[in-house]
Amino acid sequence: MKKNSILIVGLGVPSELTDVLLREGCDILRSETPLQAALVLLRGDAKAVLTVGDLGEEWAELTDVALTMGKLVAVDSMVTVPVMASMKANSNGNGHSNGNGHGNGNGNGHSNGNGNGVHHEDDAIGLSVPEVMELIHRRVSEPTASVNHIYTKVGNKLRKVPLEDILYIEVEGKYSALQVRDRKYNVKASLKDLLQKLPTNRFVRVSRNFVVNLSRIQHIDTFQYTVKVGDMEIPISRTYKEMMDTYSQGGKQDKATKEALTFVKQKVDAAKWFVDAIAQRQHTLMKTMRAIVDHQRAYFLSGDEVDLKPMILKDIAERIGMDISTVSRVANSKYVQSPYGTQSLKWFFSEGLTTDSGEEVSSREVKKILQDAIAEEDKRKPLSDEKLGVLLNAKGYNIARRTVAKYREQLGIPVARLRKEL
Repeated sequence: MKKNSILIVGLGVPSELTDVLLREGCDILRSETPLQAALVLLRGDAKAVLTVGDLGEEWAELTDVALTMGKLVAVDSMVTVPVMASMKANSNGNGHSNGNGHGNGNGNGHSNGNGNGVHHEDDAIGLSVPEVMELIHRRVSEPTASVNHIYTKVGNKLRKVPLEDILYIEVEGKYSALQVRDRKYNVKASLKDLLQKLPTNRFVRVSRNFVVNLSRIQHIDTFQYTVKVGDMEIPISRTYKEMMDTYSQGGKQDKATKEALTFVKQKVDAAKWFVDAIAQRQHTLMKTMRAIVDHQRAYFLSGDEVDLKPMILKDIAERIGMDISTVSRVANSKYVQSPYGTQSLKWFFSEGLTTDSGEEVSSREVKKILQDAIAEEDKRKPLSDEKLGVLLNAKGYNIARRTVAKYREQLGIPVARLRKEL
């Protein structure tokens, strides 16, 4: 066997087999966890994946992947024969085991260590070392064929399906659903069986029940968010409603009753108006926050202030179709809790600057770079506002010295002479 790397997973592979692999010039890789093994497979470091015995549920997905890649050599059990015995027995049919025991000619013999024990075939359960080696030889030497289509049974017919037409495959009950362009076929085959027919460089299993065609993916959008305004239900007093119903259902009403009915009705209407106003306020706040999240998408993906885009009240007002003054009132004294902390809505608004490349960036990004530059400066020779301006200009930010001073003051950082340390 040419020098190949064999990935051994689990603890079931006997030392007799690893000794033979090493003698034949194989590199042996071992992984104690499915994650380590998956990384080896992804890097393409292993020509075959060898397992002996039951690995447990945590290894199920890895063995599925190795199977679809055409690299899995899975052995349920092996006959434990000393290496020298199995090799000699394989070569001349009369191999000697430890002690004076004699094994059979195909390497499956098992005898005791002291006597002249003779092997019986009924005693052996599993594959011998030479048989497993033959499987490994076959696995690493199989050429990868170029496949452009698969045959699969759809209903009672065998259908030829071009690989480029397959968008995805998913499990639906007892069947696998094959999405072919704009049609979906229920295939009488398991997902595992279908995977063995598909080239692994074009199809990938993204979950236990879903396989996608990589060549058909144009964009994967992993950005999802939920905007939620605190729930607040304001009930209207039932007593007022009952009073209004009582006065309304009465017969002839005197002046005092009419005045009481009018008073109660006014109070109920005022309460309804107040509840509706609160609901409208929540709706506006929700629209505003959604617009901010959409505009500052890059920030909410990374949490890095540098990714904040320039954003003014007018940008959000145009997005939600409301007046600038409305957005200003909504953003005033409101806070949002995100995975990166709690910030004021006004924190997301900032002016824009144009770089040398013509890109518009947020002033908050410039402040962050300014803050980092001051944090890393030599405290014995702190940078003046002029030198900070030169530094920012070198990074492509067109900014004047007075603007540097303005941003520094907004960050609460003192002038250079007050930052000096001896």
